[in-house]
Amino acid sequence: MQTNSTPIHQRRLLTLRQGSDYAGVCRTKLYGEAKAGRLKLLKIGGSTRIERSELDRWIDESVA
Repeated sequence: MQTNSTPIHQRRLLTLRQGSDYAGVCRTKLYGEAKAGRLKLLKIGGSTRIERSELDRWIDESVA
């Protein structure tokens, strides 16, 4: 398995685990926010990803 050494803050797409670490919330919270329509997740093949810009937008709106 190859590892990607690009820092999370420079990646465009994040796994849900990376996204939860980045946002400081659990993965369940991200799934709940997506189900409520406040966060957009992407399915790529069999995996779920989130755009870092989408996560940044959600964080900004959550703290405002």
